[in-house]
Amino acid sequence: MVVLQTFDLIEQRGYWQEWIPVMEMAITHCADDQLHLKVKLLNQLGQFYRFLWQLVPALAAHKEAETIAQQLRDEQMLAESHCSLSELYLRQRQYDKAEQYGQSALTQFTNVDVEEKWLAATLNTLGELARFRGDLLLAEKRLSQAAAHWRSLNKPVRIARTLNDLAVTFLAAGKFEQAHQCYIEVVTLLEPTTNELDKVMVQINLGVLYFRQEKWIEAEAVFRKADSACIQQSPNIYYQALIANNLGNVLLKQNRLEEAALYLHNAAAFWRQTGDNLELANTLGTLAETTIAQKRVLDAIPLYEEAIEILSDIPDDARAENLQKSFVAQQEAIQFTSKQ
Repeated sequence: MVVLQTFDLIEQRGYWQEWIPVMEMAITHCADDQLHLKVKLLNQLGQFYRFLWQLVPALAAHKEAETIAQQLRDEQMLAESHCSLSELYLRQRQYDKAEQYGQSALTQFTNVDVEEKWLAATLNTLGELARFRGDLLLAEKRLSQAAAHWRSLNKPVRIARTLNDLAVTFLAAGKFEQAHQCYIEVVTLLEPTTNELDKVMVQINLGVLYFRQEKWIEAEAVFRKADSACIQQSPNIYYQALIANNLGNVLLKQNRLEEAALYLHNAAAFWRQTGDNLELANTLGTLAETTIAQKRVLDAIPLYEEAIEILSDIPDDARAENLQKSFVAQQEAIQFTSKQ
């Protein structure tokens, strides 16, 4: 079927929105003797919805695929569905479920004669999960294993994506030189491709590296390069949110407060569309910091209050825990000062 054969092209170019109706039509027309095909189409449909951050229909597609795979008693199909569900629950920050389905997929893939790409994909998801939970050594191990599988398959784009995730892990651990070396290889791998969205993601993360090194001018330049016509016209609002948030942060560091506030308000609006509440809370905290710098200290309190409330509903996440502690301390400092 054409959609299965062209999945990588559709996925890499970001043509998800255009192909969703085609896939839904194809699924509707699957006959009773085409249930294996239906499972594959449902999982790919779920991935397209996930790329658009439409996580409710994504979950419905993957769960339907899982149910059919169970009825067929097809271990390979069931493992593929569990791999997809693990990735989805990771994006929803339901980490226990992400771990459960990811480990299930890994066990199933180990027990059947599976394509190596599925092992790589599952290890990548479990590596990201470990990073979100703050276990950076485990994240490095899993992501390095995933990269090794992609290398053996000679999949440059997949290698680049996993190395990008590994670089983010190195950044979180303060290993700036290792992160930089990853990005050098990622840029080399992506250069001959037309994968513009992947190139944007690398620019975003390279800008974060410069930001962490307090190279504000270099960071701003890279973020603005990422904020291209390509991404502005893309349905990928997640990347648009990241860029707006990061520009807001780097402009705040340069004391360009009005510009910073504008970008941060835009980022918050994008995060509300995606439903990624952790990133929303992070942006609200930075917006509160900007408001304080603008001498509107009391206006920062409701921003911190909303951020803290959001973070209290995100358990088992190292970053959420650190942000919540920071925001509570800053809110208490404002309240203490206002009473003086």
